[in-house]
Amino acid sequence: TASALKLVGVSGQAFARNVELSTRTLRLTTRQVEAQQLRLAAFAKDIRMAPGEIAEQFSKAGPVMAKFTANAESKFRELMMTVKNTGVEMDSILALTSKFDTFEGASQQVGKLNAMLGGDFINALELMEAESPAERFDMITDAIHNSGMAFETMSYYEKIAVANAAGFKDVEEMSKALSGSVNGLSMSNARNAASMEATEKRGQALLTIKEKIAAIVTRLTPLFLKVTDGINVF
Repeated sequence: TASALKLVGVSGQAFARNVELSTRTLRLTTRQVEAQQLRLAAFAKDIRMAPGEIAEQFSKAGPVMAKFTANAESKFRELMMTVKNTGVEMDSILALTSKFDTFEGASQQVGKLNAMLGGDFINALELMEAESPAERFDMITDAIHNSGMAFETMSYYEKIAVANAAGFKDVEEMSKALSGSVNGLSMSNARNAASMEATEKRGQALLTIKEKIAAIVTRLTPLFLKVTDGINVF
């Protein structure tokens, strides 16, 4: 599997880290991990990202993905689609959305945002129940859009205040987040399903490459043994 993934740009180090994460933290079997990593490499192609980058990001997202266990892979895919669609870095999305893991943190942040937006456009409990970083991120940007505020028409100080209230790192990050949502870049259910189907097909293709490599190794092993036996004789 490592050899097959190396052909599409996934380093051995990244693969090893992801195997460690998936087996020890997500409690998957080695067979499940093989299929998972091949699917993620295929998924990278579907959203026009480098498989090596997806592998690195999966490793970095480990502490958050561990919260989901059974559906960690799907939550990670949603997260990476948000990263791709908005241009906001994964670390920033995780830092922002993790504030809603506790009722106290969620209430404080939601209170600030609703006060700035001038109404109850977002609910703390709903944000906590969402759990998925990508879903929480969408709920925050949707709240800003539903309030009628547009980034282009906000004043200098409104941009700073709304960015701070929403939990964004800065105004530039908020601009990226709102642009991604405004332009409709988030995948609909139909597009998402199509992407997942394509991912499965690409994953199967990678699995075929893996099987071919294994077959080559099997055929060459007897020859290798003969060569090494000859060396030992001398």
